[in-house]
Amino acid sequence: ARLAEAEHYYRTAIGLAPDLTAAYYQLGSMLRSQGPLQEALPLFEAAAALDPLDAAVLSSLAYILIATPTHAARGLRLLARSLHIGVWDASSRLWQHPAELLAAVPRPPPGGLHKRQPFECLLSPLETSAPAMAAEAS
Repeated sequence: ARLAEAEHYYRTAIGLAPDLTAAYYQLGSMLRSQGPLQEALPLFEAAAALDPLDAAVLSSLAYILIATPTHAARGLRLLARSLHIGVWDASSRLWQHPAELLAAVPRPPPGGLHKRQPFECLLSPLETSAPAMAAEAS
């Protein structure tokens, strides 16, 4: 019931202030956390159109696009752009962006491999999207 109420208020905010990036971003984040990625996609697209320099918006949009094989290449470009802009304050290590984790992965231990779990949010969608990305590149 609380999620439905929150969704109502976010949609009301969008109706009252259609240029409010945060309303699109928060509603998109809420819907993405519930699973319907295709419902969240237009909200993140709208937020990115309103503020193309908001790295958090760009990275959220990128993850949805990466999970969609036909849009994975665009998602990777947006993710790279969001990292270039600076997604999160580097001085605060309360939370680290997964792509930053990939960039800072140390060499594997001798005779061993890194655990996959910390990188799962990027690896599985990329593996699923790889054939479409390869076809797009050729």
